[in-house]
Amino acid sequence: MFTELRPVGNRIIFSPSKLEPELFQPFSFIGFDSGTSALAAALVAIVKFRSEIINPEVLIPAYSCPDIISACIYAKIKPVLVDFEPFSPYIELETLLSKISDNTIAVIAINFMGIPERISAIRSCIKMNNITLIEDSAQGFPIKKIDKYWSGDLIITSFGRGKPMNLMGGGALFFNKKTLNSGLLLEVEKLESKPLKKSPIAPLLYRIKAMLFNLLSKPTLYFFIRRLPLLNLGATVYHPLLEISPLPETISKQIMRNYLINYKNFIHFKKLRKQYDRLFSQLDQSITSLPIKTKLPQNFPLLRYPILISNKKLKQTVFRKLNEANLGASLMYQTILPEVEKIENSMFKTIEDYPNARVLAESLITLPMHQDIQVKNIKQIEAIILKSSSI
Repeated sequence: MFTELRPVGNRIIFSPSKLEPELFQPFSFIGFDSGTSALAAALVAIVKFRSEIINPEVLIPAYSCPDIISACIYAKIKPVLVDFEPFSPYIELETLLSKISDNTIAVIAINFMGIPERISAIRSCIKMNNITLIEDSAQGFPIKKIDKYWSGDLIITSFGRGKPMNLMGGGALFFNKKTLNSGLLLEVEKLESKPLKKSPIAPLLYRIKAMLFNLLSKPTLYFFIRRLPLLNLGATVYHPLLEISPLPETISKQIMRNYLINYKNFIHFKKLRKQYDRLFSQLDQSITSLPIKTKLPQNFPLLRYPILISNKKLKQTVFRKLNEANLGASLMYQTILPEVEKIENSMFKTIEDYPNARVLAESLITLPMHQDIQVKNIKQIEAIILKSSSI
């Protein structure tokens, strides 16, 4: 059957909705043309705030999106990599402490596919060092109680394709004026930039583009789109950041509307999460030797459902069969940052291995969590894993 589930991403919503200007309180935000630009802008502000540091450094997870490196290079700040806890999306706190130096001015904590980092624990590690905590929430967006979901000094999010709130582009820097250091707040407020020049046809072009995206993301058409040559969908590629631009008005007008409506799908996502959790609970009980782990905290809306298969042969078999069944499985970044093509090892402080990050990269398979997934698809996934593990 010529259908295929896309790995990630919700369709764009145009239904009318009552706007709530206070929706993001207590946070203010500045819009940018991408999440990478928003992160770069935040780092630029921190570098200016800590201008006494000649060779500034930022601590980042060793397994994460290469765009983080692009933002660091743009801001002229050196990335220092930190390993993860074993079989976990959480940064290793002891290693984090050991990597802090007099040059450390920021830590980037990654929201991994909708699972927020342990912000309070990281803050405890850095509180005596005048280090800014950036919460990179490109893969997670709150549904309610925003100040309970986000607690970093600065928060970065993305509105790109495949993100929780897909607007086909754009990003934002969120901050709380009441809690942010006054000196850093001054530098952040200087980031406000003039909007792009308005175009009378821009809203129409955006709507056409969005409608086309919605159409092509449907399983019946995505099957053929994914097979077009040269598209290379889902590849992990490093792209340098050349400039920072403001958020286009056509995108900014969609933010409130999509926030209010997109997460009406959350009930569906909760059902999916329960089905997936039940699936792996059953697998764990029936096949005790199966090297599959899903060490995940509960009650967060996931962008993708991650599973870790430490047996390389089994992982390859499961992933291949999931792909043959067109079930939207993905391998995410596939490698740690020092091994991403076009990223120079020389930019890192030391050449070292990051064993837990490497295991995460080599073990991870993600399963889709969007409005096109049905219970029958989850049952297909279960059947494939059971059959593969018995070979």
